[in-house]
Amino acid sequence: MPNVQYRSGNNKFFYGTVLNIQRIDYFVPISSKQHNREDDIQIKPKNDKYCKEYATLRFAYMLPIPHQCITMLNISEISNNTQKERVRKELAYCWKFKT
Repeated sequence: MPNVQYRSGNNKFFYGTVLNIQRIDYFVPISSKQHNREDDIQIKPKNDKYCKEYATLRFAYMLPIPHQCITMLNISEISNNTQKERVRKELAYCWKFKT
């Protein structure tokens, strides 16, 4: 999960979900921007009348990833509370579809 530091001083990390398809791990990035493409899955909030969606899973950017390159994100280590809450909600949404 590479970190990028912007001139504003804010850090942005790159994260997503990992899918295992026929014994190959694939990384699917999550974007906080709401894209409306056929190959994206919208991550929608539950019972939030002010927000139609949180983010999107970007399947157009899915790529195979060696297992040793996968790093688990520890949400409790995210210092920005807004970002932490967003990631927590996105993760909860993704877990609903785990099989």
